Amino acid sequence: MKNKLLLLLAIMLLCVSCSSTTPSVDRIGDTDSKSSIDDYDSAIENKDKSAVEEPDDSGDTEDTEDTEDTKDTKDTKDTKDTVDTEDTVVSPDVPDTVEPPESSRVAVDEELRLYLDYIDELRKDTYWNDMLGSMSLVFIDDDDVPELVIDRSYPHRGVLICTVSNGAVEAILAEGAGGGINYVERENEFTYIAIMQDAYHHVVCCIEDGKFVTLREGIHDAIESKWYWDGREISSSAYFALLGTAFDSNNSKYTGVDSIRAADMIFEINMRLSDSPHSATGDTRDPSSGLLTSDGAYAIYDFWRDKHPYAPIISRQSVIIEHEGEKYYYFPAKYTYMYYYNVLVHMESGKMLGMQIEDGMDPVTTVGPIDDWYNSLYGN
Repeated sequence: MKNKLLLLLAIMLLCVSCSSTTPSVDRIGDTDSKSSIDDYDSAIENKDKSAVEEPDDSGDTEDTEDTEDTKDTKDTKDTKDTVDTEDTVVSPDVPDTVEPPESSRVAVDEELRLYLDYIDELRKDTYWNDMLGSMSLVFIDDDDVPELVIDRSYPHRGVLICTVSNGAVEAILAEGAGGGINYVERENEFTYIAIMQDAYHHVVCCIEDGKFVTLREGIHDAIESKWYWDGREISSSAYFALLGTAFDSNNSKYTGVDSIRAADMIFEINMRLSDSPHSATGDTRDPSSGLLTSDGAYAIYDFWRDKHPYAPIISRQSVIIEHEGEKYYYFPAKYTYMYYYNVLVHMESGKMLGMQIEDGMDPVTTVGPIDDWYNSLYGN
């Protein structure tokens, strides 16, 4: 009898032990692997509270650790599934719309050549040829093709501002302007002052879709001593305050500083073309420093001399000298008469200067722009 009671007690303890394991969470964790983490959390929240209660501290802790391990495994798997799905959607390839550098350079060359044709047409026109003054290449908007600014030779006869759009040169004549324009480089803003009928016009413009657009215009009537902004009369103090906010003059540049003549602009544009010896993409520059090599500097002068046949032939041997704080290649002329004729080529920009040394006991040296140097020798 005693043995039967012990056997019955053992069976009862075994039944109690089987019924005290932690259910539900393990079963939820074992759902199909395609279920998302959100589905998993939702299932836990909607389950009967008794099924998701934390087990008693006195219970089997191993089951709890298994549950956390299972959830961690599930999180990792679901995350991997999500990453795999995104990888199939997002392509790591570079978009087809990005042009390779070579194609971009060819496009810039083509548009620069349009400026050459445009200047050539102006020079063929008797009226425009007499009016052509200084020229500048500047970057007003943020593309790779500079704008061409032409200041007519007579005061306040207007400034031509040119850009390239859809394979043609677009130009605006800033009537009454003179002396160039002010612009904020690559920020698509420029301004000019025009004098018309005893009134000063301050005009702020930009380039949109290859066209010039007037953003703001202020007028100072000098006769009536009145001030207008966008057609509305205001005080002089308000006028200049609005002008200051309409254009960032503190960061602007002026085209009149580095302007050059038409013949020099033709040379400048030719030198910017990719097949020019001045091109930084060729082997005329040191790859580590980006500075011109001596051969590259010689090639620049040689290219210029093709258009100036009476210019002296220079030696291919050069030395580096410093002039006004800048470094130049110094090329001596191969022959001399009354003067020594020498050429300086800036190591970074390629800008050329002519050096003239008088032959005598007390030599006098003059250094200046290459074209002034040439004209002093042979005239125009």
